[in-house]
This record gives sequence, C-alpha cells and structure tokens, in this order.
Amino acid sequence: MIRTIARGYHATLMVVGTSRFFLFADFMFLYDYLISPFFNNKPRPKLRFELAVIAGILALSALVSPDPMDGLQTAFRVMLLGTMLPVYVYGFHYKKMLGFTLGLLAIFAIYQTTVMTRSVGIHMNASMLGQTALVFMPIYWIEIGLAAAILLAVSVARSPLIVLLVFGVMIRQRYYMILIVFTVAMFIVFGSISTPERLGISGMFSSFEDRSETITGLSESDVTEKYSENPKLCGEFREIEYKQFGYGFHGFCESTGQPRPHNIYVLSFYELGVLFLPFWAAIFYAARRLSLVQILPLLILGLVTDELFGRPEGVYLIASWVISIQLLRTRKSPVETLAIPYDYNCAEIYYSSDYERV
Repeated sequence: MIRTIARGYHATLMVVGTSRFFLFADFMFLYDYLISPFFNNKPRPKLRFELAVIAGILALSALVSPDPMDGLQTAFRVMLLGTMLPVYVYGFHYKKMLGFTLGLLAIFAIYQTTVMTRSVGIHMNASMLGQTALVFMPIYWIEIGLAAAILLAVSVARSPLIVLLVFGVMIRQRYYMILIVFTVAMFIVFGSISTPERLGISGMFSSFEDRSETITGLSESDVTEKYSENPKLCGEFREIEYKQFGYGFHGFCESTGQPRPHNIYVLSFYELGVLFLPFWAAIFYAARRLSLVQILPLLILGLVTDELFGRPEGVYLIASWVISIQLLRTRKSPVETLAIPYDYNCAEIYYSSDYERV
C-alpha cells in the first residue's frame, strides 16, 4: 500500500510538480527502485536512452551555471522518471493517472479564478498552466480533453491556444474540432470577463513586441527602464554572446542581466552551448514514434514561449512527454496502446514497430 501511494504521488507530481513538493516522493522512490533491489533480489530497472541523455546534459550544463542546484535537481528527477517506466507499462495506468491529475488541477484552477483574474496553477505561472494542458492534448485528448480545455481557458494563455488552433486546422478530425471549439469558446468568454485587454489587438501587439525584443536582446537602457521596478529579475547587464559551454541551465538571466528570450530554441542555445544539439536530438529521437502533426504543436509553441525549458518544472514536463511517447503510439485515432513483451529476468523493455497493437 505504501509503495502504491508513493508511486501514485510521484506519478502525479511528474505532471504538475516542482522541486518544492518532491521530498517524500524522492525518498520512497529511491528506496523502492534503487535501494531495495540490493536486499530483495529485485531486478533493477534500466533508464531509457533518451532520458539518460537529457538528464546527463542538464547535469553537465548545471556545472557552469551560476546556480547549479536547479540543473542538478532537475537532472536527478528526470533520471528517476526514466526508471519509473516499467511501473507505468506494467501495472500503473498512466492515462487514468494523467486524466485524474489534470482534472484535480483544473478544479484548483477554477477555484483560483475566484481570487485572481488568471489562474496560475501550482507553478504560479499562467502560461505554464496553459502549456501543461497543450503538451499532452495531441496524444491524450480522450483522457484529458475537458480538463485541458478548462486549464487553457482560465489561464488565458494566448500562445498555447493559438498553437492548439493550428493543430486543429492540420488534424481536421471531428472529435478534435469539437474539443477545440469548446476550448476557444470558454477562453473567449472567461478572457473577456477577467482580462479583456489580453484579447484586444493592442494587448496582442504589445506582447508580440516584447517577445521579439527579448529574442534579439535588449539594450542596457531598455533593461533598466523596463525592469527597474523588479531588480531581482536580472543580474548585472552584459551583452548576449555565444559561449562554448553556454551560460548553464537556468543561468541566462543572472549571466546577462537580461530577461530570458521568449523562445525555447534561442534560450537553450545560449544556456547549453555545444550541448544544444544532442539535447534536442534526444527529444526528437523520442518523438520519432509520433506523426509530424502531433509534434508540430510543441515545435511552434517553442518559438514564442520559454517556460518548457526556462523553468525546471518545464523540463520535467518535457521528460514526462517523452515517457508518454514510450507508453503510447498514435496514428489517426487519438490513442492506441502498444503491446510490449517484458523480460522479468533482466527488467528490460523492448520496443519494436513489428509488435501487434491492442
């Protein structure tokens, strides 16, 4: 019973958690999967290649960061997620867990609308809340459809909604279109009541201008003018330049004195340096099981947002997305599971396109 609770707790936090919530789950996981095999003759689960690469790169990048602990903790928990994969495939219902978790988050987000204009979830970031829904929606729309629609609406996160519309136009399947129309309707109604300025042309233009400026870099006078009321946002101003080993994970702001670029690829290029290509190669290697239509929403989202790389919980969410790809394969239908044989003697999962699907 204790192990079941610990797994469920860790699996839930896999989707919505941050480092503030992980102490109990980390302890239980370390005991159950990394310590108890030495005493109970249990086979030790193996870490998936893609997640091992991601965790290794984050750990190496953290060594040159002004604050190494963010990268090291994130790498450690990505590694733990990777070794949890056999649990999800054999005995733990990932889809149900995901739907239940995002359902609870949606209820919490609705409650937040009574005390604030935009819901921010447990990450205290409204855009991150909207992106949490978008990351899984193209794969798990049946399990999380309603919850994702609510999260996008109450967060009033424009970028995830626009990306969802692009996805709907490309997929052109009735069940997705119904979900998207429902999401857009709730978004417009709630946004018009809570933050109408965000839906206006001037508000959208101002946001676009801000994103463009951060991608190309700000001058020292612009940084001083825009962020003088929030001096903790950035360190001492420096011109942005490429370094061989980057600024280190989560080290861009402190190293340059400038706000993070609102672009995942630009931000990771400057923070990872030469590790930029292997990091994204590992993610694309994991995504090879999906169609381009299912990958495209995240690729587009990365052009106008930075949270999925700029925040530790965002990278953790990407790792969760990689795991979801390992568990499910999709074609034209929303969800199709893959039957995978399991060798209990070596605790290794085999993946092949030749296996029958159920």
